[in-house]
Amino acid sequence: MIPSINRHSRSIINDFICFLQEDKWIVVTTIFYPTKAIIEQQNILNFRILHYLRYGSYARKNLGYLIVIKYGAKIIFESDDDNLLETNDIYLLPKIVQQKHLDIFNLIEINPPIALEPFTFSPYNTQNTITYYEAFWGLYLPITTRFRVCDIWRNFWIQRFLWDIGGRLIFGKSSAKQVRNSHSFIKDMDDEYQLYHQSGSFVSFLVSWSSSYNLISKGIAQLAKDIAQAGFWQSNKVDIMDAWLTDLHSVGYSFPSIVQTPSSSPASIVQKRAAICVTGLAECIQEAWAPT
Repeated sequence: MIPSINRHSRSIINDFICFLQEDKWIVVTTIFYPTKAIIEQQNILNFRILHYLRYGSYARKNLGYLIVIKYGAKIIFESDDDNLLETNDIYLLPKIVQQKHLDIFNLIEINPPIALEPFTFSPYNTQNTITYYEAFWGLYLPITTRFRVCDIWRNFWIQRFLWDIGGRLIFGKSSAKQVRNSHSFIKDMDDEYQLYHQSGSFVSFLVSWSSSYNLISKGIAQLAKDIAQAGFWQSNKVDIMDAWLTDLHSVGYSFPSIVQTPSSSPASIVQKRAAICVTGLAECIQEAWAPT
């Protein structure tokens, strides 16, 4: 049973109440507006980033990340309310299929996951994604970018720091089926303007960027300032990132150590590559990368 809570006792209650301590959590977003009770419960959270989050913003998902990290998360699965997890059902071929066609159909083979090497970028979103503890620092969703841009641009700078901690971005077989909520494709296109016109420049900036700090938290703070100065983020994003890093420390998160990687050993780099499916090859050709 959950004890009753006096919603006006802000001086007594300054945190979210949870009776679970688990290492695997799911953080899900929805397009439906939160109820009054949920908003009031969020408003008593003792997180600095809360002061920057607008109602109705996709970036309010940041609160969910911090809560589950505080309560023991080691693995976080992200999704949206229109994604349905698939089952493990096996569908058999009918007997009427001719034998000569069977050699092009494999019933149980699953393509192995693909791990991206350093200096290779690829976009991904938050709709069917697993993040491990060592990369929780990168869960932050930008607040000053468009709704349909925030998670894509988030992953670009995450990949830049993965090189420094010896991490990898891995793409595997999809485990969910999307039953799309009603939306406007024209509005989606307008909201994705930055993806189509600035992603190539943003990736080029990240490839050439380097940090003078040995702590990843310091490096992230420095990158936020440099991205703002380059015009990819608004200037107040720097303060928001500082709030996020402070909140991570407050929930007991331990940042990973920076290790010797190809990103810190330029002599070992053969080629820099970018795979940006949202912009197409044309923009990459204008940069310093050869098509791959």
